[in-house]
Amino acid sequence: MTAWQDRNGFPGWLMAVVWLFGAFFGFQILAAIIVFVGFSMGGGDILSLTDPAALLSDPNLLFIGNSTGQVLVLGLMTWWLARLSVATKAERPAFLRFAPVQGGNKTLVLSVLLVFAIQPVILYLGWANQHLPLPQWIKDLDEQQMAMIEQLLRGDIALPVMLFHVALVPAICEEVLFRGYILRQFEKNMGPMAAVILTGVIFGLFHLRLVQAIPLIVLGVLITWLAWRTGSVWTAVVVHFVNNGASVVAAYAIPDIMFDEKLQNTAPPWWAVAIGLGATYYLFLLLRGHLHEHAQRPATH
Repeated sequence: MTAWQDRNGFPGWLMAVVWLFGAFFGFQILAAIIVFVGFSMGGGDILSLTDPAALLSDPNLLFIGNSTGQVLVLGLMTWWLARLSVATKAERPAFLRFAPVQGGNKTLVLSVLLVFAIQPVILYLGWANQHLPLPQWIKDLDEQQMAMIEQLLRGDIALPVMLFHVALVPAICEEVLFRGYILRQFEKNMGPMAAVILTGVIFGLFHLRLVQAIPLIVLGVLITWLAWRTGSVWTAVVVHFVNNGASVVAAYAIPDIMFDEKLQNTAPPWWAVAIGLGATYYLFLLLRGHLHEHAQRPATH
């Protein structure tokens, strides 16, 4: 018994590219429909939604639309689509890397510390990215996006609700799509390292923030490598959740620092970047050694 994808001769890269476009537009369209319907049912004028201020008048509706689109399209539709790439339903979880994390909790702790350690480098790359000669309309669009994000985070939405929408839902749904489905499909046609890099690059560009594309790509490649190396999408889910969640908590705890425009346009000090690089390399070696040691242990029954 062979999978539908194999019977019909569809290469993995083609399945990945087609679903990337389908997931992106399907998610956006569904989220927009939910917002439009909810806004009209609340007595609002749909035509006014072209104004960002009108959109922000009901932030809960925005989050509901975004999260529903992610769950139904990025998450559940990807889960359904994976059935076309395996011979039996029982193989689908393994295809999407729904497996225990190799090395257990220590692997997860080291992975989280690794992503925290690289943050000064990410900040420096973000600063450098902002100074690339990008078209002004791209910079203006990013400023509008950041202004909307700041207004949402400074709003009256409770922290647990914000963590659910901004950290938990993307951590699960985006990882099922990228580190589950897309990475596995690319691995069918190329070596693992090429698949890891390509998946990470696409993940960074998927967010449509060209002003921050470089740090998003670097972070995307790192998270993809963690999922591949630990054999589990759950590593990526945990790291993704902690990364997003830490930003949300910081925005609540120290908003004046997090949204300080002067700080955002200033490069982190060289010593912080150097410490970040050193800590990242050290934790990388620790994680690699731990995983190697775990692989060498005899299986227990």
